[in-house]
Amino acid sequence: MSNTERLECEVGGGNGSASEPCNAKPILPGIVRAFLRGDLSRVDSRLPKWLDILSGVGAGECWHKKSSFKSHLFEVYKICKIWGQDDDTCKCALFHSAYSNSYVNLAIFKESTDRSRLLEEVGTSAEELIHTFCVVPRHNLVYEDLLARAPSAEELAVLDGAGSGTTLAPPSLRRLIPPEGIVVRHIKTGEPLTVDRLTVARFLVMTMADFCEQLFSWQDAMFENYDGRLLYAGANHGSLWPGACKPGLWHSALSRMSALLRFACTGPDGRPLVPLPPVFEGCTQLHRCRRYHRHRWRRRRRPLVPDCLPGQLPYRTLAHGQTVDLSPLLEPPFTSS
Repeated sequence: MSNTERLECEVGGGNGSASEPCNAKPILPGIVRAFLRGDLSRVDSRLPKWLDILSGVGAGECWHKKSSFKSHLFEVYKICKIWGQDDDTCKCALFHSAYSNSYVNLAIFKESTDRSRLLEEVGTSAEELIHTFCVVPRHNLVYEDLLARAPSAEELAVLDGAGSGTTLAPPSLRRLIPPEGIVVRHIKTGEPLTVDRLTVARFLVMTMADFCEQLFSWQDAMFENYDGRLLYAGANHGSLWPGACKPGLWHSALSRMSALLRFACTGPDGRPLVPLPPVFEGCTQLHRCRRYHRHRWRRRRRPLVPDCLPGQLPYRTLAHGQTVDLSPLLEPPFTSS
């Protein structure tokens, strides 16, 4: 049996034995168990070496949102791996800002001299994907070329059969990404770059994983993301880190990205070009921000520590059970003693 097959089917026992079944339910997928146990060589035999490389170039010494840059890269890789993405996408996730990118200037490799080193470690196709990720204007690509031209979550949700996975994409959505790809501008040289449909799909998946790993309600307050569109348009300097750490309103934007994976990032046969992440019910649920905003969890009978200065956001308290019922896509909230 191959390592991959073992990761998919092996259960493992409660005492750490791989042969004795565990009575706990639900059963953890093998890939998740390997990550939880720190058995990284079973995830990928090359992974420990790649993490050593990241440590050697100082990625663990750079602060990034809520942890180190190395930790962030590893967590995005972990999400993509658990989501079943292909090898090149997962490698790109692990080194996704290696040469810096349009969001952050954390170049741990020099584009002018270190590309051959990274190419030797991850292979030609993965290194090219990493380099492309670092030189495209990702915010413009995702928000202006895609989300700004796509229907809103509310509009998508009212399509016939929305949420059931049976909806046929409207022609405007199918034409959102031309078969030949989208032309963008290199963030450093200004030269035109064509990003093909498969690469767009991969970057959408990585953007979803990237946001899942690092965003919470603090960014909503800081960027004034009260409508869930996450446009990074605001600048609320009164937002104190980390704030209340509530689930972020970015779920709405991510659910729209997942819809694009289903309907716009498809091949000639209409099938998605990448494995659909196992979120939003297999990318079939559209998360409407207004409803989500009303029912984000609060601690039982009292508001949480505010994300920003008092008076900047309305607060209300809801019984946590009611909140979970109204927001089934959220995990149950913490209860207060």
